Amino acid sequence: MVRTSGDDPLSTVGVLREVLREQDADIALTDVQTMKARVAGTLTQPRFRMTLVGAFALAGLLMAAFGLYGVLAFLVTRRRHEIGIRMAVGARSGDVVGLVLRHGLALVAVGAALGILGGVGASLSLRSLLFGVSMADPVTLGGSSILLLGVAIAASILPAWKAAKVDPLESLRAE
Repeated sequence: MVRTSGDDPLSTVGVLREVLREQDADIALTDVQTMKARVAGTLTQPRFRMTLVGAFALAGLLMAAFGLYGVLAFLVTRRRHEIGIRMAVGARSGDVVGLVLRHGLALVAVGAALGILGGVGASLSLRSLLFGVSMADPVTLGGSSILLLGVAIAASILPAWKAAKVDPLESLRAE
């Protein structure tokens, strides 16, 4: 290793070769790299792995959001008559929105609890990829749970809004 003070560290390679040749003609100077390039080369594989894990995590989060949206949209459609009766007897739109949101958040709470247990168990096999994070890191688990809660609320809003727009007379006539 050689420390240089110039802007282009590789510009000193010729001088280094001459100095080495003067000291010992049998020494060859090969694979000359800057320290930045050397460090980047050693971090390539871990960065790729973490990018891959992040991509799969994002895909899983999107699948969870679309799955929750689909389940809630289906439940709102199936319970349209019940929602119409509730609104006919005096339930406000906010009550119906709350009903659908509570149902969606209950599903997510059960899933998050099971996910935390599974995550702590899976962290044993992922120990080599977790740098500076303990197996049951409360910040990581809490942050991921809060993120999942936000995604659940976002996925539940549209079905809840559609449920609140149910016309009681139309849904009662449909049955």
